[in-house]
Amino acid sequence: MTRYSWCNIRISFFLVDDASGRYSTGWFWGNHYWHGSRDLCEYISLLDQNHEADGESMHQAHHTRPIQKAEISFTQAEDHALSDVSTNSSQSPYPVLYFTINIKLNSSFFFAETRKKIELGVCLPQSCQNEDVKRIIEETSSNCEYLKLEVSEIKSKHNYYNMFEDRSFQILCSVTTIIVIFVILGTVLDYYLESKDQRISTNSIKCATCKNSDFHPSKGIAKLNTSDIEIKDGKDCYYNMENNVLERDKKNCNGSKPESSEKPNGGSYACLKEILLSFSLKSNIKIIFDENVGIDTIPVIHGLKVISMIWVIGGHTCIYSFEYTSNMKYRKIIENQLFFQLIANATFSVDIFFFCSGFLISYLYFRTTNKLEAMGHKGFSAECKNFCVMIIYRLLRLTAPYLAVLGLVEISMKWFAYNAVLTPSSTDHINCPKYWWRNLFYINALFPYKDMVKA
Repeated sequence: MTRYSWCNIRISFFLVDDASGRYSTGWFWGNHYWHGSRDLCEYISLLDQNHEADGESMHQAHHTRPIQKAEISFTQAEDHALSDVSTNSSQSPYPVLYFTINIKLNSSFFFAETRKKIELGVCLPQSCQNEDVKRIIEETSSNCEYLKLEVSEIKSKHNYYNMFEDRSFQILCSVTTIIVIFVILGTVLDYYLESKDQRISTNSIKCATCKNSDFHPSKGIAKLNTSDIEIKDGKDCYYNMENNVLERDKKNCNGSKPESSEKPNGGSYACLKEILLSFSLKSNIKIIFDENVGIDTIPVIHGLKVISMIWVIGGHTCIYSFEYTSNMKYRKIIENQLFFQLIANATFSVDIFFFCSGFLISYLYFRTTNKLEAMGHKGFSAECKNFCVMIIYRLLRLTAPYLAVLGLVEISMKWFAYNAVLTPSSTDHINCPKYWWRNLFYINALFPYKDMVKA
């Protein structure tokens, strides 16, 4: 082995060791994440593949050319070493891979026994399997009588999760594609009908018989006021504007209605049109951002929903972030502060949601019941029918987005559990594929907490 190759192998060893995690500050402060740098480990492997040809050519050059002793200053030698590390250090003798190891540690170095969970990241040869890494960790700590550890989980690209091969992801993409197609068709149809209505309104004037016989189109339509219009037998009369000439439609003025533009099979056509228009992006955006509150609604409920939504987001953000910070013990300090009580008591925000949901359901039920009674639908059978219709309506309305959220949770939690450096605390990547049907039938609360989909 030449001096050049041995130097680069040593540098690659240093980089691999530098990419691996190790003990750092904050052990008693709650810092149990010794991840190192997965990006550096993957960068070494990437450069191994890109510079393999360059390494062989340089190796041959050093065989053919004798090594000469160069007389340079210390500063120049330091700059040359740094540049050599950044360019040629990637030529490690083996491809490397990043492993994340979850360790349960029992130590008794000090006055009391300590139990901790550590996430350790190591950069090892790619030929090592997860079982080999587990054996290495256990054997290196077997000689220490004050330390006992157990490897609970190892993650690497050997068990990489590819979401494109997941059936749940394929189903979710198919459903999303169908919805996007419906949204495009509904939006195009909405704009087409709007332009059609504008074209009809500009080409025809809906009016009645004009009392003023001297009316002429050149005088302008804007001069036609309500005193010049009357209804003839309660029917509609049309004046068609074609080629800037206002002509009276005698057929419509005689009391007959204009010909319908609907298709011969009007029922199915109208139903299909309503289905497509319900997916219209234009109409739905107007409804979502409409600031007008109906007279038959309770405005204060909207304010309660906004407050509880902000409360829920803030509470979950703080609770989940505590598990992945390097100062987990800091929580004990900020729990004594006044504003943290909003986070500590964030469970009441869920109670607000339950209250708003129950209140709105009861309000809608009694409002619908009063309307039905005014129409003559009274009795126990009518009440039961109204109740069942409301339950079915809410099931159909909530189940579709609920299933979409379950699919997103399953895919995202699988990715975090198998591919991410940090390990999620919940087991949704296991529970969701097994027990998703419990959420579909809304009976998941009847089973043990450990089997629930918590996300």
